[in-house]
Amino acid sequence: HLCHQISQICLTPKTTENLIHARTHQNHLPSHHRGRGMAAEEGAVIACHTKQEFDTHMANGKDTGKLVIIDFTASWCGPCRVIAPVFAEYAKKFPGAIFLKVDVDELKVSIAP
Repeated sequence: HLCHQISQICLTPKTTENLIHARTHQNHLPSHHRGRGMAAEEGAVIACHTKQEFDTHMANGKDTGKLVIIDFTASWCGPCRVIAPVFAEYAKKFPGAIFLKVDVDELKVSIAP
């Protein structure tokens, strides 16, 4: 299965954390420096149920210079269920990044050529 293959090439947790930390601290000031509180979506995994939602969040990442991290998942995928709480924890730990979750069956996502 594709999910299993992807899980085999994932970076180690520490390396992943270091990469996210480096990218989010380049473009992100703490909320008290921005003059407003955290947006409702910051620090949370955002589920995209339509392509339009996905495109909107991707455009937001591009416009704001924020790192966008996407969990392509499926309800039947065991490794996906294992990584979900880790992904949610990273979203809390790195509110300067945008964490998206896309159910590949719901949005009929297929592998790119």
